[in-house]
Amino acid sequence: MGCGTAVGDPDGGVGALDGGAGVVQISGGASSTCALRANGTVFCWGGGIDGVVDIPDGGTPMQPHPPALVDGVLDAVEIATGAGAFACARRATGSVVCWGRNVEGQLGDGSSVSRAAPAPVTGLVDAIRISAGASHACAIRAGGMLVCWGSNYSGQLGDGTTTNQPLPVAVSALTEVVDVSAGEFDTCAVDAHGAAWCWGRNYAGALGDGVTHAPCPGASGDPCSATPVRVAGIDDAVAISADLNAACVVRRAGSVACWGWGDGGQLGLGDELDRTVPTTIAGLGPVTRVRSGYLSADAVLASGDLMVWGIRWSEIDDAGTPARSTVPIPMTGLGPVRQTAGGWYHVCALEVGGRVLCWGTNEWMQLGDGTTTAHAAPTPVIAP
Repeated sequence: MGCGTAVGDPDGGVGALDGGAGVVQISGGASSTCALRANGTVFCWGGGIDGVVDIPDGGTPMQPHPPALVDGVLDAVEIATGAGAFACARRATGSVVCWGRNVEGQLGDGSSVSRAAPAPVTGLVDAIRISAGASHACAIRAGGMLVCWGSNYSGQLGDGTTTNQPLPVAVSALTEVVDVSAGEFDTCAVDAHGAAWCWGRNYAGALGDGVTHAPCPGASGDPCSATPVRVAGIDDAVAISADLNAACVVRRAGSVACWGWGDGGQLGLGDELDRTVPTTIAGLGPVTRVRSGYLSADAVLASGDLMVWGIRWSEIDDAGTPARSTVPIPMTGLGPVRQTAGGWYHVCALEVGGRVLCWGTNEWMQLGDGTTTAHAAPTPVIAP
């Protein structure tokens, strides 16, 4: 979740945040964000419960953290930050390391022990792309096979069960995968033929197949599918992004279609209605990246402009009501954008020139400016 999915290379734009090595990708968790530099190092900031930045001694409640380097990660080529206070990095060798909270096995090391130091995902040596959800993660392996691990309460691992898996398991009957996005309680993928697939919880039509699914055994009562189902009407997808009960795809011609939970206007369709099958956002494009977030979404245009829609958590009136837009509107205060990432109540953008700027709520220092002051306008991150 949290990281905008792009056509082509998952990495973002190369540039300099602070005169040092350039940032090539950003990835957001619920109350945290991480950045990957071109030299393979990673730094993170924000809420640090159980990990992402550190593990507080004795189970201390989540603490805010300014940007800090992640020890032991020196050759990363991709990062994925989960909403459930964990993160993973894909190394140049194809191996994957994860750190942070591990109660549901989301670190993939065969245990349920949370850890501050990155540790290898067992048996995964040929990953070519990774994604992290609320408490699960997935990796595309060389050759297009997809594996997932961690929480499986709603069948989001796609192995046909609802049993948590602390080690990677293969997603059932899915091959030639070229993109993957782990949402909060579901997962979506695109194959080499342009078909989109989703599995896990189907609240508000999040799986996009237009079918009313029965509850998975052991699940919370929400309808779900523990194996992949094909998203209706999509045969030209090039990238996909899933988050909380909603998802969007970038299609070959640069248009965007979204489906699932519409409360907040995050589908960009001019209303707050749910959609059980993909619906194209009128007038948006050509798009190079789309990011489905928590009751919000955004898209990077080929021009580098950023369009946003849904709830804007940084703009809250005196009654406590956040601003919202049910159709895409321009985000100002940014240069040309390469990629976005976000959490529950914040968003960050990586500019083509290399700056990372964030906006939204900031009680956990998730904006990376060294303060806990919320910002409605994009604010530069202070890199370590």
